[in-house]
Formats: sequence, C-alpha cells, structure tokens
Amino acid sequence: MNNSIKQMLRTPLKTTLFFLLIILSAALCVVGLNLWLNASSNLKKADEVFVTIGTVTQKENTMLTETTWDAGLKDYIYTNSPVYDSYIPITALQLDGVEYISGPEQRPFYGGYVSDFIVSEPVSEDETYSSSPTIAVIEFVPVNNCIPSEPVEVEVVNVLYGDYDLQGRQIKLCDHFTEQPESMESGKTYIAFVNWNLINTDEHENLDEWEPEYAPYKIYSGQSDLWEEVYEGFYETTEGERWLNFVDAQKRFYESTVPVTPTQDTQLLYAFHSGEAAIVEGRDISQEEYDSGAKVCLISQSFAELNNISTGDTVNLGLYNANYDSTAVEIFGYGSFTIGGETTFLNSDGEPYDVFEEINYTVVGVYSYPNVSGLASGYELSPNEVIVPTNSISKSDESNIAATGPMQGKNTSFRIPNGSSEEFMEALSRITESSLLEIQFYDNGYEQVAAGLENLRIIAIVLFFVGLAAAAAVITFFLYFSVIKQRRRMAIERALGTTKRQCAQSLLAGVLLLTVVGSVSGAFIGTSLNRAVQDAVVSDTEYFSTAYSRGARSETTDEEFSIENSQTMLLPLLVAAGETALVCILALILISRNLNIAPIYLLGRKEDE
Repeated sequence: MNNSIKQMLRTPLKTTLFFLLIILSAALCVVGLNLWLNASSNLKKADEVFVTIGTVTQKENTMLTETTWDAGLKDYIYTNSPVYDSYIPITALQLDGVEYISGPEQRPFYGGYVSDFIVSEPVSEDETYSSSPTIAVIEFVPVNNCIPSEPVEVEVVNVLYGDYDLQGRQIKLCDHFTEQPESMESGKTYIAFVNWNLINTDEHENLDEWEPEYAPYKIYSGQSDLWEEVYEGFYETTEGERWLNFVDAQKRFYESTVPVTPTQDTQLLYAFHSGEAAIVEGRDISQEEYDSGAKVCLISQSFAELNNISTGDTVNLGLYNANYDSTAVEIFGYGSFTIGGETTFLNSDGEPYDVFEEINYTVVGVYSYPNVSGLASGYELSPNEVIVPTNSISKSDESNIAATGPMQGKNTSFRIPNGSSEEFMEALSRITESSLLEIQFYDNGYEQVAAGLENLRIIAIVLFFVGLAAAAAVITFFLYFSVIKQRRRMAIERALGTTKRQCAQSLLAGVLLLTVVGSVSGAFIGTSLNRAVQDAVVSDTEYFSTAYSRGARSETTDEEFSIENSQTMLLPLLVAAGETALVCILALILISRNLNIAPIYLLGRKEDE
C-alpha cells in the first residue's frame, strides 16, 4: 500500500486528474441513472392516473334560416338552425389502427319510471310532488270573444296538472308564436297546455309590467290545434284521450321519472372525467361489470338522501323512452323542470310510451355533483341521474325513441390510450366523413406532463451514457499509467524476492483506494445534483389533478399528481461498487499479464517499449 501510494504521488497531475474524472463520471452515471428511473416511473404513474377521452361533434352541412312569429313585436324573428344531410352513424368511428379503451358511444338517456321512490321534495303538505311552477294543463273559459294574437283574459276553471294555484284565477293568454291564431268564444270551455312566455312580453301594450303571459304549446309533434274545445263526451274521443294521456305522462315524468344514462365507462361522461362528479360512497362500476352488462348502477347523492338509499340497495327502473338528441340535464334541468320537448311525454302520434324494459339495479356507488346554475351546456349531470352499464339493457328502444340527432360532444365520446391522439386523428383523416366530424380531446394535462418527462428521460439517458463513456475512458487512461507503465517496477520487486501475490497487492492497493474514494464521492455528489437537474427540466410547480381521472375523492386521496423525485442510497452505492469492480477486474487482468512475463525480459526492455 505504501509503495503504491508513493508511486501515485510521483505523478500528482495524472493522479489528481484521474481522481477528478472518476468523481465526474460517477456523478454523471448516478444523475443519469436516477433521472432515467424516475422519469420512467413517473411516466408509468401518469399513464395509470390520467385518462384521455375524445368527444365527437358532427358538423352541419348548411344553416337554415327559420322564421318565427312574435306577437309582441308583431313581426317575424329570424333564427339560424343547422341542417344535416344525414346523421353519421357511430360505426364510422371504427377506425383501422385505432385502439379504444372504451367506446366510441353515442349515448341516449332513458326515462326511467320509479314508482317506489321520490324524485323531488314536496312543495306543501297537500302536494306530495312538485312539477314546474310555470306550466299547467288547464281548462279555461275566455272572458270575451277574442282572437289571442295578443294577451287576452281567460278564466281557469280546472287545472288537470301543473300549477294548481291557477285554479279559479284569470290569466293573460296569448298565442305568441302564431301569426293568425284561431278565435275563441266566450262561454265555451277549452283545454290547453300553457307555460310562461318570457320573450318580448314588454312589447305588449295591454300587459302590465311583471304580469305573466301564458302561451299555449304542443303536447305532441303531430298536433295541429294548440287548444281544443271541451264539450260533453270530449274525453271519450281520440283527441280527448290524448289530453288525458298527456296529463298522465306529465305525472309520470315529474313525479316518478329519473333520467337513466347508459355508458361503457364512467370516464366517458364529461362530468366524471372533469372531476366535477365524484364517488362519495361505495365504488365505481368495474370494467368487468360494464363488459358483462351487470345490473348495477350509480345514483346521485341527492336522490340517495331523498329516498334513504345506500349501496347494496335495489332500484327498480322501468325504461320507457330514449332521447338521442339531448342530454338529461337539458330536459330535466335544475331548480325547476322544463317543458321537456314535444316528444318527452307522448310520441309523434300522441300516444304514451310503454315501458319497454324493466330492470332491478343494485346500487354500487353514490356520486356527488354540484347544482348547475344558469343555462345548461348539456355536458352536466341532471338531478337524480342514474348511470348504468350499456350492456345491462338488452331490449331494443327502437319503438320508444323520443328524439334523434347527430353525434354531439355532450353525448358522444370515446376513450383511447394516453398520448395516442395524433394517431387517432391520422386514422380519422383516412375516412370520407372526417371533414364533417369535429374531435375534442380531454387528457387533463397528460400530454404536457408526458412531454416534460420524456424530455427528462432523454436527458437522463444522455447523461448516463456520457458518464459511462467517461468512466471507461478515465479507467483506461489511469490503468495504462498505473499498471501497464509499471512493468519495470513489478520486475524489480520480483527480482528483489517479492511474490507475485505481494507484487499484485502492491500495485492494486493504491489504484483501488483512489478509485473507491473517487467513485463514492462522485456517486454522492451526483445524488445531490439529481434534484437540481430534474427541477431545471420539469418545473417544481407543475402539478396535475388526479381527481380528473380517478372519479372519486376521499380524505386519504391526493388531489394532485406531482412529478416525484425518489432517491435511494442503494443507487450511488451500486454505481460506486460497479466502477470499483470494473477497475479491479481490468487491473487484475493487466497485472496478471505482466506477471506472466519473465522479470529478466522486462528489465532488459526500455520503459516505453
């Protein structure tokens, strides 16, 4: 050991240079390897945490200008509405080379009859349920002979359903959207479905400020007259039965109907993917249950509390109509119910929808969702919305479709592997319908974090291999001067009577000492530099919500995904041990070769031969 150290001190510049370079190479190897492992681990974690979905909207072929009469303005209002040559089927998205995790699906929502549950809070002790406070099916008598082209006074003699406070009151009625409405006779009784009109009511000269104007609406799309005379035996006629059917359908809708949304994956619903809706009790529907069509469901927290329902309970749903144009929130709304559209209650022929499938669902999860204020965009969840597996509905809804429409972002979506959006768009461009389809991707920031981590991994790989190459060069350089160039020294020691073992120990001891100290120092310096290098590539302030992708919140669940920088003492020790072992093995090989040469031969050669 003493001789070996003395020999290295005779060449201080070379020894110092080797020591510094072995530190540098070890540091680079540790930094590169640690960042490489961290980047790969974080990428894997991000891929498990984040979810990428795409929404699909069919573009219109053209816009059609429609005219609507406005009795307040006494003029037409012009509006533009989209026109589609045909609806592109969801099967058009079965693209070659595209791997879907879930979907694609164009979701309807079903009206689900629940006779054993409450769907809204009672409004009074006398009324068990609440309907919209602005609508009513009324029998009324005009105060005077009139044409309701402007607000006219009528007396409500009977409320079949809706705002029962109108019973016995005089209200202002106006066929606000018909240019030349039919006349009404005083003394005759009529029936109509009315709702508040809020459009240009201040333009009516005979309507007091803040006085509501009621307008008649269709009860089914094929209806020709907005009101009809009620005479003896009227309700035994076909038209009279339709009005009674409409009343029954309204009661079923407002008092005993929940919207039911079938899907193949909870994450395909934007409210869950965005994190606005979250499981607060029980669990999400599993992928196995989605695939097998298990009779399980998710219900809203408000519906569960209203009916004292817990996970494990059973909810019986009688599915009776399907809407492929709107989403549940656009029909059921929040706060107060909407009219719901002409085909919500009766079909186009004025007939009620029969239940086409009755299913007992087991509640596996309860979700929370904030109340929606303002006009719904269609992406929200509605009150009491029930989520079920698509495959759990086995019977066709073909005869019970209330509305059809094109694929829209609010009801058409799919899920693909993270980071595959470009491949999807490339595959989509190869089909003829691509120009009419608008795709919007939502990945909660995955591509941003993945790009940063991929850059980090590339830098890590470069650092590691630069360190590895530097280590190889340094070791080769040092062993050349420390072993190969010491052949004469070895020959002299052997001539003086030292054994081969002692000679090898004399030469190797100093080399190993310097290597161990340098590689260990470099390894731990690299560990200290690791955090600084990672922070330079990926900002420490970049956090990404995991609530978007988990679809569930709990007190023990992190709300954010952050770039982790895990370090272990084992890694620098392994790098230091690896470098030391490499030096030891190569040195022993070279020493062994020198020891196999006769000392007299080495002594007879020049130093540089």
